[in-house]
Amino acid sequence: MPKPVSTVRIVGYGMTALGKLKRSATQLMQEALSKSLQSAGLQMKDLDGLVAVPSLSHPHFMEAHYLATQVGLLPRRLPVRV
Repeated sequence: MPKPVSTVRIVGYGMTALGKLKRSATQLMQEALSKSLQSAGLQMKDLDGLVAVPSLSHPHFMEAHYLATQVGLLPRRLPVRV
């Protein structure tokens, strides 16, 4: 079992447009994740963890797991948190 990490770093940020966009919450989260990776100069393969807050407009049980699956971060070994 990996040793717990005692520090966390946020190295990028991403934001989507606001309003009635006719896009699912998952699509918006994917866009925000892509923009945050781009702002940090990283790629999806560089991530070693993911935290996702459940959407109130389009809820999924275990949102972080669902998002990680949709963007290809799972099924590899990666801690995901809701």
